[in-house]
This record gives sequence, structure tokens and C-alpha cells, in this order.
Amino acid sequence: MCACLGAGVVYPGTLLNSTGTSEALVTILRPPYEVETVISLWTNTESVVFSEDLAQVAYTTASGRIFQSAEESFNSYDDTRDMPPLREPVFIPPQRAQVLSIKGGYQGLKAIFDAQTMIRATRNGLYYECRRTAERMLSGALGDTVLRCVGGHTKNLAELQIKSNIMGIPIEVLNETEISLKGAFIIAASALGFFSDMKKAASEIYANMKKNYVYPAPEQTRLHDEIYRENYLSCFSDGIYSL
Repeated sequence: MCACLGAGVVYPGTLLNSTGTSEALVTILRPPYEVETVISLWTNTESVVFSEDLAQVAYTTASGRIFQSAEESFNSYDDTRDMPPLREPVFIPPQRAQVLSIKGGYQGLKAIFDAQTMIRATRNGLYYECRRTAERMLSGALGDTVLRCVGGHTKNLAELQIKSNIMGIPIEVLNETEISLKGAFIIAASALGFFSDMKKAASEIYANMKKNYVYPAPEQTRLHDEIYRENYLSCFSDGIYSL
């Protein structure tokens, strides 16, 4: 929640992607709240640090740890930005919505797959799940949404390019090292009387940050969209969580 404030995500319509060991997607809800709708989407409502608003939050649990585990297990990883998308195997991340009983795994495994293929499948599956989560939160196609990304993942623009291709939307990267601490600074400065309106202060600070943008490559996005719809979504028997 401090990262939301530090990144200027203080009004509805902006989607924050907080990355690291786990991954969260966050957007702001204004009253009156439709809590039943949020719950029906298997997303959380959480308190924010700056007003009476709420945050709608969804998680790809342990995404960073899963990717790290794949690299350690298969011990082979190269920059694969220009390689064609994989149709199989399909990796489905476990513990979606932080439900430990929800399992994941690989669909369509074959003995011919090498370590590089398995790592790419794992990485792509995490990004497909991020897209599915974002679509669920926004009740449909992502359209002209921009994903504002903070945290460890921002250090690797090559990976963000692949993520942008898969999600089909631009990714905004804030050139800051500790966004959560910036949010904590805004809270402390407000308590000391330096800011009278935390949301206004956050918006002004965000406006002066340096930013990079990663845009989806049309042909890669088209291929990933086919795979996402035909190979990834088809793994879910109920369209939500059951494989």
C-alpha cells in the first residue's frame, strides 16, 4: 500500500504491478464499494494508507520465487526476446488468489523439451496469469490500460518486453529504487504538516519522476494472444481456477 502511494496510484483507473518474490496487481476503489463484485472475482479488498478508499488486490503468489526455482532446477537461461512464443508446455502457477490448495503444473509435457524450453514455459505462464488476473480485475479486455510496474522486475527490461508482448499493453517503469519508502516518506511528511493532501502530493511527486515505457511488439503480441486464448485459458474447466 505504501508502494501505491509512492507510485502515484491513488485514483481509480491505474493498475499497479508490484513485483518481487510475489506479485500483486492493485487498483483503487472509490465508495460506494461493490464488495460482492470484488469477492466474486476472487480478488481482495485492502485498506489504503491515504483516504477512505479501498484497494482491489490480486496476487500471483510467489512468482519471483517460482521463476528463480525454474532457473535453479533447469540451470539454463538466455535472453529469449526474439524467439517465437511457445505453444507447449503450458505452465499454470499454483496458489492463485493465495489459496494454498489450488495447484498448478505443466500441461503438455514431452520428453523432447530441453531446459531452456521449460524455463521459458514457466516464465510465460506467470505472465499469462498476470494478464488473466488483470482482465478479471478490469472485467474484460485491457484496452488502453498501462501497467505501472515497480519492484525487482523493473531491473530487467528484456523480461518486461516479453511481459508487455504477452499482456498486449504498455508497461511503465518508474526509475526509482525504493517506491515503498517514497510512500512512507509522503505519509511521514503529511503527519509533520508538509503535505495537506497525501493523494495530491503523491500525484505531484509521480509527475516529476523519470519513467521508461516498454511497448508490445504487434506480431509477438498477436501470437501470444492466440496461445493465451487457445492453450492457457482452455486449461481451466470453470474459467477461474479449476484445472
